[in-house]
Amino acid sequence: MEDDDKMLSFYRRIFGQFPVRAYCTTNPEEALRVAFYSPPDIFITDLNHPGIDGLSMIKTLRANEDTKGIEIWVVSGGLNKVGKRELDKLHVNRLVSKPFNWADLIESIEKVLKSKKGDVALLNLGGESPDIDYKSDIDLETKEGRASFAKDVIAFANYGGGKIIVGVSEPKKGFFKKVGVSEVKVEKFEVTNLNKAIADYIDPTHHISIKRIYEGEKCFQLISIPGAMGTPLLARKENVKAGLFVGRFYTRTTSAETKEVTRGEELRKIVERAKSK
Repeated sequence: MEDDDKMLSFYRRIFGQFPVRAYCTTNPEEALRVAFYSPPDIFITDLNHPGIDGLSMIKTLRANEDTKGIEIWVVSGGLNKVGKRELDKLHVNRLVSKPFNWADLIESIEKVLKSKKGDVALLNLGGESPDIDYKSDIDLETKEGRASFAKDVIAFANYGGGKIIVGVSEPKKGFFKKVGVSEVKVEKFEVTNLNKAIADYIDPTHHISIKRIYEGEKCFQLISIPGAMGTPLLARKENVKAGLFVGRFYTRTTSAETKEVTRGEELRKIVERAKSK
C-alpha cells in the first residue's frame, strides 16, 4: 500500500522480477480486502496516506486470524520514538526509513521470498538512488577514468555501500536504456582489474566485487561496494580532471550523485556509519 505513484511504480518493477503475484494499490480499503482474501507473503505500507492510515491497517491485520502472522513492513519517514514503540508492539517485521536504500530493500525481499531474482530486479528498477547507479561503461584505460571510478567507490563506501550496474545508459535524464556490455569489455571487468584500478586512489584499501547478469543475449556487470568499516574512506591520490583531491571525503547524495563532503555534520554521519559496521 503506497499513495505515491512513483514509489508504487518502483514496487511494481521490483516484484515483477520475482516469481510471485504482487498487488500494488493506492487504496487502503482495497489493500486490506485483498490481504484478507489472499494473505500475502509480505504486506508493505506507508503510515501516512489518505483514508485508513497505515497504523490502523496494521492493527486490523494483526487482529484478524488469517492475517495476524503475515510479514509486515513499514516504509515511512520521520518516525519518532513513540511511533517506533507502537510498531514494535504490533510486531512489525521491518521498519524502513525514507529515504532508504533500494539495494538493501531488494535483498530483504529476496530473503523473505527465498528467491534469487534480486540482481535482475536491480537491473530493471529503472531509477537511481544513493545506493544504486547505472553506467553505460567504466573507463579503466585512462588515469582520469580510474580516478573517477575510485571517487564513486569512496562515495558509495562512505554512504554505507551500494551497487553500480554497468551496461545501462541514460540517453535522457531519468530515462534508462539497457545496452549491455560488449564481449571485449566483459573480459576487462574482472575483479582483480577493478581493484587494481582503484588501489592507488583510496585510503584505506577497500575491496569491491563484481558479478555478471544476463538478460537475453545482453550481459551486464553488477559491481558491489561494501560500506566502509571502522574508518571512512578518503582520496589518497589526486586527479583534477576527475574532481578527486588528496585527503578529501566523498559520499552519495539523496539525488543519487557523488559529491565532496563539505559540512561537518555530513562527515560526522559518515564516521558514525563506519564505526557501526
